[in-house]
Amino acid sequence: MKIFKILAAVFLLLNLAVYAQDSNTAPAGQGSDTSTDTSSGEQEAGDEAAAEQEDDEGSGVNFGVSVDYVTLDGETYTKIRFFPEIPIGKFAMAFDLALYLDSSGKPIDKGYNFDTAEAGIDTILNKIYYIRFNERDNVVYGEDHFFFKLGNLDNVTLGAGLIMKDYCNTLDYPAEKKTGLHFAVGNLGKMKFGLEYMLNNFSDFSRKGVIMGGRMFLNPFGGASGKINKLQFGVTYVADINQYAALKESDGDRYPDEVDKFPYEKKYHADTDDDGLADAEDLDADGDNLVDYKELSPSNKTNLNNDLETYGYTNTVDFNIELESVYQLDKDQIDTFSLLGLDLIFPFNDSFKMYGQWGVPVDPKQKDYDTNKAKGFGMSFPAIDVRTKVFDMNMEYRFSTGDFVYAYFNKYYDHNRAWLDSTGNNFLTADNNLVGAKKNGVYGAFTIKIPSVFNIVLNYEHLFLKDADQVTLPGETNSFKPSYEAAYTGKLTVNEELLEQVKVIGGFEAYLKNKQIVDYKKQFAKPSQQFVWGFKAALQPGDSISFSYNYQMNYKWDNVKDKFVKDSQMNIGTQAVF
Repeated sequence: MKIFKILAAVFLLLNLAVYAQDSNTAPAGQGSDTSTDTSSGEQEAGDEAAAEQEDDEGSGVNFGVSVDYVTLDGETYTKIRFFPEIPIGKFAMAFDLALYLDSSGKPIDKGYNFDTAEAGIDTILNKIYYIRFNERDNVVYGEDHFFFKLGNLDNVTLGAGLIMKDYCNTLDYPAEKKTGLHFAVGNLGKMKFGLEYMLNNFSDFSRKGVIMGGRMFLNPFGGASGKINKLQFGVTYVADINQYAALKESDGDRYPDEVDKFPYEKKYHADTDDDGLADAEDLDADGDNLVDYKELSPSNKTNLNNDLETYGYTNTVDFNIELESVYQLDKDQIDTFSLLGLDLIFPFNDSFKMYGQWGVPVDPKQKDYDTNKAKGFGMSFPAIDVRTKVFDMNMEYRFSTGDFVYAYFNKYYDHNRAWLDSTGNNFLTADNNLVGAKKNGVYGAFTIKIPSVFNIVLNYEHLFLKDADQVTLPGETNSFKPSYEAAYTGKLTVNEELLEQVKVIGGFEAYLKNKQIVDYKKQFAKPSQQFVWGFKAALQPGDSISFSYNYQMNYKWDNVKDKFVKDSQMNIGTQAVF
């Protein structure tokens, strides 16, 4: 019965795409591709067809199909994915549908669970890549009244970005699909009152934690004449309800997958001697070639005790069993962190605006999980934003105290919400990694536009620190008080005009980022938890075929090797347009 529901759902959506295709005159823009993925987690294909559907807005219905092979619980399956995208005026919707076939070619119900209402809703949400109406800027800074988007979130910024800037929920797509919400209502009344809201992932509710934020804004002089009526005042609040929700936990035993030796078996979690047999089922759990006394049956324990008393055997069983300790989350383990901010934005025209912003952390104490309450405040003023045909520039003077961090909820925040500490016995949350100090300095963002060639985007922040907290770098034993904190990002994108001239190249983008640098020599360009780099490239040798290659590298701390190790994701795909 489940298989019929799956096939019916796929059939319905495919027919909807065909119907919409017939009602549009623009040709289809997607094709079939075969791809492989070597990312961590489930070994599945990383396909650009879904991730780049929005780039083809306005070109009519797009339809993509990919075929690849995945390994689930030791079994290999054929995975067929469908990517229909249907634009209708300001409205657009795109889906990411998957059908799994076993070795005999029969479909299985992986990814389709309608056993309960909650499971059914979650199944449907995970098939939506996005549903969108209008564009956000048309409401917040334009004259429209409503914007809505459900599904993937890219580059969400609230206000001028003091608290949330360029946040996205697609860092691990397609290995992990998240369904978020972003909407805005604006231009209500003479003062043009409005509300913008975002939520990162509906599935995080089941893990007792979501990231949600909102901004209320208005133009206090909206009824006046002249440029003063464009002055906008906003109040922003963003909260990570439970940072531990970032820890993937597949079997419901509260042991995070990162430390659970059996992440898909609720009964087991530890394997001290790494022999593939769970400690709970292993007669020699610690691997010393002696039977563990605790594993003996009551009758054998009685017989053994009699033998020990009679014959004095001492090396037949193991009484001193040292099993590994595995971190388990408490049932009510929650660590909430949030920020509250104010902003004032004055756009003189479409090319130039000035703004100022102020924010403060709101960090409640929660049992033993968050004993260090974040304090302080941050502000940026004066600040300017300039947009021209050859360059864009954003400059801010920044001053902060205590534990305040600018753009705390940023593009890479999902990877920094919680992680295993250097001891391997505890998980830390993002707010436990804050460096308290008085800070002042500058932030600059520059986009250099070389017409018909490429764009270069550079961001740099340098803050001088006073009275800073003691800091110990990963792998170091000595702590010190840093005197500065720096961060940088860079991105190079080849323009479409050049791609049209060099037709064999379908696209290219390279990027890197690093933040919270407190020691240039040891951190500036060396592996750290904050360091990420990667690139996206596409080759198009013909009009009907293209090859894509996506690579991202970040690092995580390895307690056994006592150093940072690579944690990479690579997606390779071939696409044929039809």
